[in-house]
Amino acid sequence: MRCKFVLSDVSENMIASADGYGISEPIVTLEIDGKNVFESLGINGVKSAVIMHSRERFIGRTRELIEDLSEKNDGAYEYWLLGTGFGFLVERNGRTLQLFLRVDGGMGPTQGVNSPQTVHIGTVSVNEWVESIASLSRSLSDLFRRLNPETYRDPMFQRDEASLSLLEKWLSVGRNL
Repeated sequence: MRCKFVLSDVSENMIASADGYGISEPIVTLEIDGKNVFESLGINGVKSAVIMHSRERFIGRTRELIEDLSEKNDGAYEYWLLGTGFGFLVERNGRTLQLFLRVDGGMGPTQGVNSPQTVHIGTVSVNEWVESIASLSRSLSDLFRRLNPETYRDPMFQRDEASLSLLEKWLSVGRNL
């Protein structure tokens, strides 16, 4: 995969706790062609991202991007790592995406990185981006299934799982939902 999210410093004890869904805060990186895009800002990754709530929004925003494919030639989509001042701006022209790393201290801590700023980090296809979001989301689902199975009974989690399944289906058939 040319574009992928990588999680580190994952606390299995935190995930297994009753509040694991809302408090799991691993370090998040994004790699494009094997290169960590956060290194351009002088950091190794984003610390303390509230990953499951970010995931909810990532899935929703990605569904919006997919739905727009048949209606609009272009669009812009923001993906914020909640609890931090870091996010991604995704500008779509057809089925090509320009990815930008955004830093905004008004959104949260920036780990000493100057704010505000926007840095171009690469170009990927819609399929590559959707695959990276689906892969991140599925790996998080698998972690919670293994360590905190009670989470699956939560209607919000079930809704996100249904939306994730739609992304995965879109990837497998290669067309709009």
